[in-house]
Amino acid sequence: MSSCTNCGAVVADISAFCGKCGSSRIPGVVTAADIAAPQNRETRDGAKVAGSSSGLPPNIAAALSYAFGAPSGALFLFLEPFRSNAFVRFHALQSIFFTVASAIFAITWTIATEVFEAITGGFLITLIIPIDGLLMLAGIGYWVSLMYRACAGDQYQVPILGRLA
Repeated sequence: MSSCTNCGAVVADISAFCGKCGSSRIPGVVTAADIAAPQNRETRDGAKVAGSSSGLPPNIAAALSYAFGAPSGALFLFLEPFRSNAFVRFHALQSIFFTVASAIFAITWTIATEVFEAITGGFLITLIIPIDGLLMLAGIGYWVSLMYRACAGDQYQVPILGRLA
């Protein structure tokens, strides 16, 4: 048996949530009780993440930094309670880099397909359309997974771009 870090109630070791206040005992998982009483938390890799003075937990701020791409990343990078938090700053920078890299890839892919269409006279356009759809779905899926991992408190690094952040 251990005690809840939020209210001090006795909680079974195998329990994921406090029965008295509803606070989560899983690092990186935020409940309504945790938002009502911000405290220091740990990410999955064991790094300490302090609650912000705005009342918005750092993992939620990190996930929101991906919401609108580079503009939301820049917003969280410059807002005072979040720019001093290394976890939020990392995800904000990674959001900006991921958005820029996605835009560069989209422009390059569009130019390549237009050249391919011009060379073949539009002969294989029926092959390019499904590939475009799959690439778009893959990009959206990866973007959503980045938001989910940030919300879970994971400091996942996008290959190549994560090292820049």
